[in-house]
Amino acid sequence: MGAFSKLVKAIFFIIAAMFTSLLILCPILQPRDMINDLTGVVGIIDNYSVISKLSFPCQQVYLFGDIWCHQMRERTIFINGNQMAVCARCFGLFIGISIGIILSIVREINIDKNVHKRVLGAVFIGYTPLIIDYFCNLIGFWNSINLVRLITGAVAGSSSGMILGALIDVISFYISVRRGKIGDFNPLSTTSRRHKLSS
Repeated sequence: MGAFSKLVKAIFFIIAAMFTSLLILCPILQPRDMINDLTGVVGIIDNYSVISKLSFPCQQVYLFGDIWCHQMRERTIFINGNQMAVCARCFGLFIGISIGIILSIVREINIDKNVHKRVLGAVFIGYTPLIIDYFCNLIGFWNSINLVRLITGAVAGSSSGMILGALIDVISFYISVRRGKIGDFNPLSTTSRRHKLSS
């Protein structure tokens, strides 16, 4: 794995980890029971009256959550009597992204003609539990709980983080090929080439 690839992954990890930490810290930093119902609609700022009272950076975190997430009260974790900026599933998603990026740093990727199959496999494995839980809850087959939403979100997020890491590896690899740091490479070759760059 090249220095460039490691650096980019480290930057993405720091951003994801900092944001996830803020999701936890912001409800703690507010007066108890200040934020108790943010239920709204995705893509619409419908809780500005509450968010405007918060200070930086919590105001920005909750503003993001207001746009990104439905923030349904019963599907959101409460800390210090305050509702988090995103629902339990989205919170798990952001936790998982950080985990997935770390896993992509630890686990090298084989770049060959089957790399897309491994990415699709990661998508299938990571998102299948989330999709099953979501639709079974939607049709009333069962009533999901926040712990399950958190776990399925984390699994899907880990998948997303690993896919992001794989994408960074592939881009880094092909940049190195273009610069001549790696010899002739045939992406249709049946022989796996492990991504080990010195740059």
